[in-house]
Amino acid sequence: MRAGLAGSAGALVILLSAVSADAPRDLLDKAIQARGGEKQLAQVKAVQVKVNGKIYRDKDPIPFVATILSQLPDQYKHVMDYQREGEPLTQIQVYSGKEVWLRVRGELQVLNAQLTDALQRGRYAERLTQLTVLKEKAYELTALGDSKLDDRDVAGILVTSGKKTPVKLFFDKKTGLLAKTEHRQLDPQTSEEVTQETYYSDYQIPDTTAADQAVLKQAQINPDGSALIERLRKLKSGEIDPDKIRTLIRQLGDDSFEAREKATQALIAIGEPAAPFLQQAAKSTDLEIARRAERCLAAIRKDPAQRQSEDGVWIAVIRTLARKRPDGAIDALLSFLPHAASPRVEREARFALGLLAQSNGEPDPVLVKALEDRDPRRRQAAAEALGRSPAAPGSRLGLPEVKYPMKGATFRDGRKFMDWEVLEVVFLNKIDDKEFTKP
Repeated sequence: MRAGLAGSAGALVILLSAVSADAPRDLLDKAIQARGGEKQLAQVKAVQVKVNGKIYRDKDPIPFVATILSQLPDQYKHVMDYQREGEPLTQIQVYSGKEVWLRVRGELQVLNAQLTDALQRGRYAERLTQLTVLKEKAYELTALGDSKLDDRDVAGILVTSGKKTPVKLFFDKKTGLLAKTEHRQLDPQTSEEVTQETYYSDYQIPDTTAADQAVLKQAQINPDGSALIERLRKLKSGEIDPDKIRTLIRQLGDDSFEAREKATQALIAIGEPAAPFLQQAAKSTDLEIARRAERCLAAIRKDPAQRQSEDGVWIAVIRTLARKRPDGAIDALLSFLPHAASPRVEREARFALGLLAQSNGEPDPVLVKALEDRDPRRRQAAAEALGRSPAAPGSRLGLPEVKYPMKGATFRDGRKFMDWEVLEVVFLNKIDDKEFTKP
């Protein structure tokens, strides 16, 4: 009898162990479902996020605005603008594989092994918040049990992977959403080990409707669909000839110095309509073409802050047009496309065309006709919108069910280090690797 009881007890222990081992996976599955489901969340491999916030280091908090580019498995770029003692500063942190670099005031900083490790540990913990990566065999998940986070019940998971720093994830038991991460972190300023806790809240499906309305109101633009169409059509400062611009760009690399100079001045004279073509040329493997394209862009471009503001207005126009879906929207967007003065604006125009591509369940005839357009950018945009061609790298993804934490805060040993609020989230199919290349 004793042997039988012992055998039963052993079987019970094994059974309970199996249940315990499965629990973290169940918790993870619930969290993924709460964020929008595995099918959609797994597509979040590249994202661009704009945030504002404050850093709490000195007596007075330091406000900042940052643009973050993140791409799985191991690329990350954080561009932060802030002021210190009245001086405007830009700090750029980049992680690409094992390489880490930091640039402040336009100068690369010397990073010792200790600081590099500190930056990588923080980035690693943040990467795990994508959640679907935890499905990979490289990660071991261990249940931490239930606990309290303020007035909420949470359940925890410990994530370990080889020699990487262990990270604790805590999920709201009611909603399933990730509420906090915790790991040991080196404080770069004090060089002391601290416990870093990051809190996530205000999960939303990204929606720019209110922000776009505010931009249009400030710019005194009529949000009516027909008015927006008219504004897009009025953007053109005269028709452009894409073939002529491409010919001039090829001549930037001509053997003749005189021909190169003549082409340079001609492109500068064309102005903004040539900018999108020059931006591509600036990435040319022909160093002379790339250098001269940059020279042209420098002469054409306006003040960066002004350009960013103008881009924001056009993006608000395009997004609002896509939501309102007035007759003539596709034709207006196609006409506008060659005049988009930045990749951001062009990306939104392409995305809007994809949203408008179907009419009563059928391909829109205007887009079908555009497949034969003489302008290659219109042809490509039409093909992408209709699903007849893969989207170009850097294209925006429509993930209408994915929730994103719009607010967050980081503490080190219980003291607030940073808080932030998300202003915009854009999911992308791919970010150009050059964004993460060390200068």
